[in-house]
Amino acid sequence: MPSEKPSGSVCVSSSISWYPLAIHVSNHDVLEDEQVILSCVALGSEQIEFNWYKDGYTIDISKGFGVLWMETLPRNSRGEYTSVLGIESAKVVDEGVYTCQAADWGIQECKSIYLEVQGPPIVHLSPMSISVNKGDNIALTCVSPNQRVSYTWTRDKSLFALTPGIEVWEDLKPWGSILRITNIQKSLTYTCHSQTRSATREHSIRINLLTPGYCPESEQRGIIWKPTAPGAIAIEDCPPRYVGQATRYCMTLRPGEANWEEPDFSNCVANSLNQILADFQAISRGYMKVSLWSVLSQLFWWFSGQVPCYRGEGEPVLSFLQQVIAFVNLTFTSEEITNVTKVFYANVDLLLSQSNSFIHTKKVGELQALVDQWSLMWGEHMNSTSGHLFYNELVIDAVKLPSDMQYRYYLPMLPNYPRWYSANIAIDVVTKAGSQMNTITIVNYQNISKFLPQISSQILRDGTELLYEMQSNVVSISTHGDIQIRLELTLPVTSHLRTSWNLTCARTDLVGMDWDFTSCRMVLRAGNSSRCLCHRPGLYTTLVTKHSSDEPPSSSRYLPSSVVALGCGSCLILSGLTLLLIGIRKNLLHLLKEQFCLSICMLMAIFVYLSCMGPLLVMNQWLVILLEFLFFISISSHLGMLLIIFTEVAFIPHFKSTKQMVFGLTTGATVLPCLISWLADSFSPTRPMNCWWLPIGSTSFYTAAVSAFLIICLFLVLFVSLCRRLRYLRAINSSKVKQVINLRLGLMKRALVLFITIVSVAISSVLYSNSPNAVNIYVFSSLSALMGFQTFFCYIISNESSHSTKFIKQLKFSSKDKEIISESDYNLFNFFTKQEPEVESESAPPIVKTEPDIALLEIPEKRLTKSKIDLFTNDSPHYEEKINDVELEIYPTSPKKFFKGISVNPTTSGIAVLDVVPQVKCVSDQRESLVTKVDPPCDQVLDDDLSEVSPSEVLNRISHDLDYLLDGSQSPQLNDSSERHKSGSGSPSSGSSGIGKTAL
Repeated sequence: MPSEKPSGSVCVSSSISWYPLAIHVSNHDVLEDEQVILSCVALGSEQIEFNWYKDGYTIDISKGFGVLWMETLPRNSRGEYTSVLGIESAKVVDEGVYTCQAADWGIQECKSIYLEVQGPPIVHLSPMSISVNKGDNIALTCVSPNQRVSYTWTRDKSLFALTPGIEVWEDLKPWGSILRITNIQKSLTYTCHSQTRSATREHSIRINLLTPGYCPESEQRGIIWKPTAPGAIAIEDCPPRYVGQATRYCMTLRPGEANWEEPDFSNCVANSLNQILADFQAISRGYMKVSLWSVLSQLFWWFSGQVPCYRGEGEPVLSFLQQVIAFVNLTFTSEEITNVTKVFYANVDLLLSQSNSFIHTKKVGELQALVDQWSLMWGEHMNSTSGHLFYNELVIDAVKLPSDMQYRYYLPMLPNYPRWYSANIAIDVVTKAGSQMNTITIVNYQNISKFLPQISSQILRDGTELLYEMQSNVVSISTHGDIQIRLELTLPVTSHLRTSWNLTCARTDLVGMDWDFTSCRMVLRAGNSSRCLCHRPGLYTTLVTKHSSDEPPSSSRYLPSSVVALGCGSCLILSGLTLLLIGIRKNLLHLLKEQFCLSICMLMAIFVYLSCMGPLLVMNQWLVILLEFLFFISISSHLGMLLIIFTEVAFIPHFKSTKQMVFGLTTGATVLPCLISWLADSFSPTRPMNCWWLPIGSTSFYTAAVSAFLIICLFLVLFVSLCRRLRYLRAINSSKVKQVINLRLGLMKRALVLFITIVSVAISSVLYSNSPNAVNIYVFSSLSALMGFQTFFCYIISNESSHSTKFIKQLKFSSKDKEIISESDYNLFNFFTKQEPEVESESAPPIVKTEPDIALLEIPEKRLTKSKIDLFTNDSPHYEEKINDVELEIYPTSPKKFFKGISVNPTTSGIAVLDVVPQVKCVSDQRESLVTKVDPPCDQVLDDDLSEVSPSEVLNRISHDLDYLLDGSQSPQLNDSSERHKSGSGSPSSGSSGIGKTAL
């Protein structure tokens, strides 16, 4: 509860005050994580100033994490000014005396208020772990020094009912609760839930049954460890002057035998360290009780007296230093960072100097990352262009680099390096123009490997286990800015090499992560040192390695790389040759073929490179996206071919750019699954580490699988429907059109073969990357080689066009090829799809007509009215009059106005004889100038043409004219012409003029 208390000594009120002052709080019952607002109201002039203090120390909101804020409100109608202090999320550290000081014209007035924050309950469960014999009885107590706490018990995370004689609990008012359990028959977990208005806390205990071979009672470092079942963890209170819990694991050696491991004190925090943490929490919220340099100094003097420290005691110190660097990076200036850098590294040096500081390897990696981060921050804010600090366990060098420069640095640069520093480092640095704040730091650790197991193991990408041991110093190189580096490391070997072990250079990002053996290359080994060439920042060392199997690795282990390189290389060569032979054309089908060949070449080139160089365990994300994109491009190329054929045979609205739109959609749609995979991997909290591409079970794998499944289904549906459609069209069209349809069906079948092959290659590549065993390697290599052969066969040898094989067969286009080629502008599909042909090749040669030159002329209408056609017999004048009423050749758009001339001569038998003659004007009295040039005489031309036209063909053409008249109404032109024909009809001999009137 807030209450008024005397102010601290820093705020002294004047003996005389003319400015009444009042302080208020927004919430008198403050719970943890709630917002609190303190307001200070005073009468005064415009020069009035307000200052806030906590427990007598100044509050500086610029030095906090942003949880405190201040604001002075304008003067109100009563002449009062108000200063507001806000706390966004109250913590227990915010509890204390808050004082407001108002100063005006040399007169000050102070007012204080006490703020109390109710935190979560502090609960102690006893015992914290226990192992009992079957049938034993135990009592569990859950107590808290806080009042008004409610307690609840659960068993294996479920509520249970009171069972007299078995499970009974009762409250120990007002301090806790007790649970009595009788006749225990199996291992169970009980949890005590303590709840207040501010928070809820849980504490669990595992009851284990003792079995033969358990760990007996033991005493170590002042703690008595009770008997514990094999495989269980014993939990006890920390030693005196420490708070927290200490743990110890009972490890099973073999059935019926177990042994204690060393105790773990990483959760124990000394009372002195707790006080240091409380002071830091105060200054991190803006309460300037002490300075950060003072806090780090207190930490150094306390920890230097902890020799030897408890096992794992340095891990709480590491957590504290991680909070410090976050606070400094957010609020401190360059001068303040420089001032605290040395004392910060002094504490790190203390942590590294004690071999018991860390238990968990992960914490060692966090310490290394912490040092790298502080080194870069110090390098950016230091006053000079280079800096050098050395301690017993580490040496730090930092260099500021200008933009647009190339330089070579050597380490050690100065003579004042410790005696253990025996590494020689040469760094070639290149910075780009326009880059700012370029910094490079080098941290050399003397013996960080003492916190790691002497011999560790790592699973390689081929599934084998590799044993390794560190043999040199560990060097960490970090950069900030746009910098490219090349490293030359000469690292001394600390001991003699083991027999049958290999010396190698290795790189990783953090201690405890898997080592990368491909980023560095060992170029020289002289005596007890190794020389490595590397090209990336990171953590470097030399390792001695050996495979876990006693037998040395056989040469067959390296065979899969050559097998993959052979298969993918052959596919690369054949696909590249195909790409060269088909050439570059504007035809869209050719573009899809070129797109497929180019994507296959790029895919195979990547796989050849990875098989020779060895892929990293975690490959570059952009290279993975590129692989996925190229596979989808190659798969969608054949889907685009089917869609283009579909636009030719489907009765859909035709646009000039229909095929271009199909090409763009099939190509651009492949970007979508790649983008989804990239976003899924970016936001995924964890990534599988057992595979370098599309790990099975990952988000990117499922995204790619679903996208590929949809494309396959669309391709199969489209293929089946197009086959049915083309077979139907082949059955109802002429032989020339059937030939074109057969070409399209052949193109579709080849597309199906290549589609199935590329899908198989994609599936086998995923299996190969996830499980590189012999079967998957040989399947992937064989399918890759097969795909290259099929690409060459389908696109070159068995192509529908002779153009692609011009380099092989030395053939040219014939007129027949130009008429029936499926990629030509003269595509006969235009005849039965009722669509205008789309010009796909502007460079196509024109059609050369091979028909003979025949004179085509227009028949004047007045000549047409002077003749008639006599059909069948001349005995019926009524029929002749009906025929005379019809004018066959002057309806609109009649194709007979340009024709081969025909003469109709009645015979004595009454049957009309139709003479078909070329229409040439041999009559001397004709004055029209429409006659085309004919070399032979007219009689000879008439005789020759009569032999070319059969009577059945003439009758068919006459039937066509009659069908037109029966189906539609006659045009006015035709009716007028008919009237003129009636009025001007002559004797029957008039129909035997030199030229007939019906053009066929």
